[in-house]
Amino acid sequence: MQNGAFPVLVPEPKPYLAENLTQFARFGRERRGFAGMIDEALAAHPWRETTLRPLHSALLRNLETTDSLGAEIAAQQSPEEHAAAGGEPHDPTSGQADYGPELLGFVQTDWSDAPEMAAQRATVMEKVGGMLDRFSSGGPALLLGGGAGRAYYDLAPRFERLMGCDLCYTYVSLYHRVQRAPVPLAEIHFPTIATDVVATPFVAQRPAAAGERTHDAYFVADATRLPVADASQRTVISIYFSDCVPFPALVRELHRVLEPNGTFVSYGPMIHRSVPPTGWFTPSEVMAIARQAGFECEFQEWSELPFRESPHHGIRTTHRVWAYTLRKRG
Repeated sequence: MQNGAFPVLVPEPKPYLAENLTQFARFGRERRGFAGMIDEALAAHPWRETTLRPLHSALLRNLETTDSLGAEIAAQQSPEEHAAAGGEPHDPTSGQADYGPELLGFVQTDWSDAPEMAAQRATVMEKVGGMLDRFSSGGPALLLGGGAGRAYYDLAPRFERLMGCDLCYTYVSLYHRVQRAPVPLAEIHFPTIATDVVATPFVAQRPAAAGERTHDAYFVADATRLPVADASQRTVISIYFSDCVPFPALVRELHRVLEPNGTFVSYGPMIHRSVPPTGWFTPSEVMAIARQAGFECEFQEWSELPFRESPHHGIRTTHRVWAYTLRKRG
């Protein structure tokens, strides 16, 4: 199913889009409720203007973008489908899908020019690029779970053909929007704050020196049910994603889509987001599952990565990151 500027290549696109629209509507209502609470607090405590007004402005700045994302989906649906998803036909009062309030912070990591975000991106690309130089023989290649798409954007020049995907509609849509024009957003620090700055406006945009892209094959897809042919990929890459899906299902799909002697490159922590406890595998268990599926490990190492550092965050996080490569037995 083609969605405007990008394909939605999940097995059942209509239910997928309906669920996203429901999430947009729910989060939109929550954030408008939050904005209303701020209005009430300002009326009762005008001395908090310098704190609460930027927070209110940040919420509205983000809602302008997420409303338009919801309208983008609603425009593809019949009035009956839209109403069933929890909205009114042609009424773009929607919110933010999938990852809730953290979502736009991750977009900032990918597309803002904040020095701490640029430093994190540079570290990740240095590590992943080094593994690709040593263990990959090039493309065709596929990036899994690419989020808001910056890794896809930065890695594409390495390959004659690189495809990328993520199951989050919001991420994929924002990737394509950023390629067309800057997108104004804001990161909300409240309530885990360390300074008087409770929200930071930013602009998600391509690098200033960016030229025209030769290809942009970035689409919505499920990494465990990929819309690509058997043995069609020489390299598959996962950055901060291998722990987000059940690893046995992921490695089976990797074995299907990689050509003989093809390479899987993985970089990220073992946080096991969105995976039930029965899928929380240890590193040695991951390697055992990979061997049973027909892979051999060629390289692995652990390192530390300061994650989304900001002087305004009340919590600082350093991730223990596992980098490894698997080669499909020929």
